[in-house]
Amino acid sequence: MGRAQFEYDEVGNTFYYVVISFYAVILVPLTYILWPSPPHENAVDESGCQCNGCKVKRDRKRAIKPWEYTKQGLKALVLLILWAAFIYISFKVSQIEHINEEYDPYKILGLDTGAEPSEIKKKYRELTKTHHPDRGGNEQQFDLIAKAYQALTNDESRENWEKYGNPDGPKAMTFGIALPKWIVSDQYVSFL
Repeated sequence: MGRAQFEYDEVGNTFYYVVISFYAVILVPLTYILWPSPPHENAVDESGCQCNGCKVKRDRKRAIKPWEYTKQGLKALVLLILWAAFIYISFKVSQIEHINEEYDPYKILGLDTGAEPSEIKKKYRELTKTHHPDRGGNEQQFDLIAKAYQALTNDESRENWEKYGNPDGPKAMTFGIALPKWIVSDQYVSFL
């Protein structure tokens, strides 16, 4: 049995989905933990004694921590930066263009779906006159036109296209891995 071949994310678009998922899983609990709460100046500490000596002692302990407001400000700043990064990554994910174009021979030939064979032949002749490579046309466009014509004039191909969306019959789904190829390259395998 052969080794499985995987299709990795060469462009880096789907990698953003993985990043934003893990980032959200970490960021939400971290926000809950680090959410700055101002020190309560007037709160009564009912856990200890309320005599003047104990109150003075607690006030001295608070005076020893002069950086409390600075720490709260730094926590707020860190959270702000982390959430700004999350929003930026979310924006990048929302801007990703999904390329999932279905094969439509009618569209390639510029015809309405269900066109008659005579219309298909007529349109094919028109397009081959302008797109044939021997007449200065685009070779790739001509190949698309020829395949679309073949798919619509051959009864078996036409039935397959109507049934499966592909003139060759049912097609296997391919899935990619949302990791850049360099992460699983031989150079970095030892770290994984």
